Amino acid sequence: MISREDIDNLANLARLALDDAQKESLIKDLDNILGYFEQLKEARVGEVKTENYLAINVMRADEANTGVEFRQNGNGQYIRVKKIL
Repeated sequence: MISREDIDNLANLARLALDDAQKESLIKDLDNILGYFEQLKEARVGEVKTENYLAINVMRADEANTGVEFRQNGNGQYIRVKKIL
């Protein structure tokens, strides 16, 4: 549970001037947030199976080497990409 001293320390670090009503509201809100984290700790994540899905563009067929060309100049290598507009 968040104490009044914790809120005072946080307000001091953040350089906030809070009145008593705001401090009470923050205590309530932070307790709710920490309660959600406690619920997350109880989640059984070891049983979740991940699947590998292929990303497929359904709007057009994918093409190999879609416009990236490698060129060399006198100063070294660089990549030039075709205009798309």
